[in-house]
Amino acid sequence: MRVLLDENLPHKLRGLLTGHEVVTVAYLKWVGIKNGELLTAAEEAGFEVLVTSDHGIPYEQNMAGRKLAMVMLSTPDWNHIRTEFLNILDAVNACPAARLRTVQRRFSLGPDSNHQNLRRSDLRRQPSHMSCPGRPFIV
Repeated sequence: MRVLLDENLPHKLRGLLTGHEVVTVAYLKWVGIKNGELLTAAEEAGFEVLVTSDHGIPYEQNMAGRKLAMVMLSTPDWNHIRTEFLNILDAVNACPAARLRTVQRRFSLGPDSNHQNLRRSDLRRQPSHMSCPGRPFIV
């Protein structure tokens, strides 16, 4: 599958999306192109999936009739991406069956933790939820 990484994401993500042809917006010299023009250019270039953390795209652009699917990351932070890359890869693999997928990390605090002495071990991962096309895929 041809995957385009938006300019707001670290280029290191390319190496994690194995089994796909992954190209960055910067490599194509499309940096600074407005979202609507980027979506059109990506479709015309044969991309099937856009991976981005720009949460404005679905609200600013009419996605009806578009061939391009999107995987929306909750943050462009490399630490988050690195720990969630399997979920991101699963979301990309599931495209373009669903047009929009969102990948975000959700935590809850353990019952014996307090905010002053918060430890990494106090973070408990919430269960994953999958949904149908048009609704976010939250991990």
